[in-house]
Amino acid sequence: MNLKLNKIFNQTIYYLSSLKLTVTCLISYFIIVFVGTLSQVDLGIYYTQKLYFQSFFIWTSFFGINIPIFPGGGLIGFLLLINLVVATIVKLQWKMKNIGLLFTHFGLIFLLLGAGLSSCITTESVMSIKEGSTAYFSEDRRHLELAIIDSSNPNFDHIVSIPDSLFKSKNLISHPDLPFDIKINSFYPNSQLFFIENGINPMISNGIGKELSIKPLDVFVRDDKRDNTTLILEFFTKDTSLGTWLASLDLNGIQEIDILSKKYNFILRPKRYYNNYSITLNDFIHDVYPGTNIPKDFASQITLNDFQNFEKRDVRIYMNHPLRYKGKTFFQMSFAENDTISIFQVVDNPLWQIPYYSCLLISLGLLIHFCIHLARFSKRI
Repeated sequence: MNLKLNKIFNQTIYYLSSLKLTVTCLISYFIIVFVGTLSQVDLGIYYTQKLYFQSFFIWTSFFGINIPIFPGGGLIGFLLLINLVVATIVKLQWKMKNIGLLFTHFGLIFLLLGAGLSSCITTESVMSIKEGSTAYFSEDRRHLELAIIDSSNPNFDHIVSIPDSLFKSKNLISHPDLPFDIKINSFYPNSQLFFIENGINPMISNGIGKELSIKPLDVFVRDDKRDNTTLILEFFTKDTSLGTWLASLDLNGIQEIDILSKKYNFILRPKRYYNNYSITLNDFIHDVYPGTNIPKDFASQITLNDFQNFEKRDVRIYMNHPLRYKGKTFFQMSFAENDTISIFQVVDNPLWQIPYYSCLLISLGLLIHFCIHLARFSKRI
């Protein structure tokens, strides 16, 4: 039995460290890159990455049943990482003459590992600022939150955020800072709202939603379209229902609810990432080439004000010259309202330095390996 297990273990290690597995993974990568590139036309960048490059399997529907038809980028990357680690341990001789190859392998391992971790923890959001205005937060275009706002304190608002990962839950949602519970009776990932003429919505008992009808729609996959997510909420105190309300991205402004003689506001909105510093847009510059409408330069002149570190300075953000501050990178992304609003893409990637260190380690390893072989060749002459 032990001999059989040892044989299986040795065969597994041999396969995981084999060049055959490396070539198979690389060919699979080429296939999904080709198919994913073509799919971007219909699916957009976000859903293409999610379906092809960040998943462990690519799925298709067969008679209403989802079945995997090909490994996804996540699984292929994981196998490549295992293949490289096992090959480095098993097949590469750990001697001084191979120190360059060891450095190169370690650099590739860190590169693959950093890429995988970055795809899991990196957040991208958008900050829109009008000239002369100040912003303290950015908004996620893909994730939402149901914000419950307590404005009873004149100095600040106390906000409890319910993430969109709980929108499909049928259980009561509780929070220690809230004296009530919330139940999401209905969740529409995308919808269209209509006013009801001479009638009310029987599913909604309070708020503006009483006069609105909900038409479910398929989720948009293109990057230039936004889903109108809609919720039907029911509030409870001690298992007693206080009624139902409608919350939707298409409803501008907050709604108010009176619970236990205290007023609370709630709103469904894009998820916010707050900063402990502010950014003020002083001026936005949009230059074009003479005689054309082709953009030549986008630039934002901002003032960064850090309250905690007592730092205040002027910064110019323009194409290929972002602002990096406290782990976040602000890229000049777009503009709106006749060049009066500047739009920044905000990327929060704590591991953004790993690719640079990995490439440095790979380059150092290749240089050492070349120098060792050059020295050996020189001795033969």
